[in-house]
Amino acid sequence: DHGEAIRYSHTLGVDMLYIAFPIVEGSEVRGYIRFARPLFEVKRAVDQQYRYLYKCILIAIIPSLIIAFLLARKLISPIEKVISYTHKVCSGEASGTLLIESNDNDDVGQLEKDINRMVREQQERVRAAYQEKAKLEEAFASITEVVLFINKQNRIEFLNRSLKEILGNEGITDILDKTPLEAFRNVELQDALDLFRDSGGPVLREISLGQEAPIILDVTISAVHGLPEEEQKTMMVFHDVTRLKKLEKI
Repeated sequence: DHGEAIRYSHTLGVDMLYIAFPIVEGSEVRGYIRFARPLFEVKRAVDQQYRYLYKCILIAIIPSLIIAFLLARKLISPIEKVISYTHKVCSGEASGTLLIESNDNDDVGQLEKDINRMVREQQERVRAAYQEKAKLEEAFASITEVVLFINKQNRIEFLNRSLKEILGNEGITDILDKTPLEAFRNVELQDALDLFRDSGGPVLREISLGQEAPIILDVTISAVHGLPEEEQKTMMVFHDVTRLKKLEKI
């Protein structure tokens, strides 16, 4: 056992730290050993030990943090590339394939293969859909009858080029995204469209367009089948019978 105390030294004018240890022989105390040091020196020595300890901790932690950061970047970088690439795919801006520096056999490498395969398949579907759309548009354009489609909002969203032969170039671009009544300003056509919506079946009606040289048209209105409920469309086919009507009058 030992004893310690802090006392002010009037001789030195500072606080002193006193530590005493007993000298024991057998069961008897033969004397005491006493150490005395200024308290500020003790505190300075303790502070030096703490500073040394802090330096050792920093030397150990800083390299560990750098290594952890590099490893985290190595793990996160492929994920960031995947996220960026998938965003481009969703917005239609992606081109080429996703390239990630990784082992083909690990999870990231397998993810890269799966995403690239998915993108290729999606691009093939889109390309096939565009080709099919181009074929349909070309087929519609070659039809002599006027064909137009009306969406669920009662707006004209597609028409073939044959309409130009009947109405001329003027106003063709204005017809798109308008209602049939706004586009043609014809009450008979609107009545036929209302009848189709009430009956649900195909409607055939003869109408005339124009005032000075009226054009007589046979109009067939029917639904486009096989579409989802929110994408229901109505097809209107116009057949020019003006010449035939003139021949009947001769």
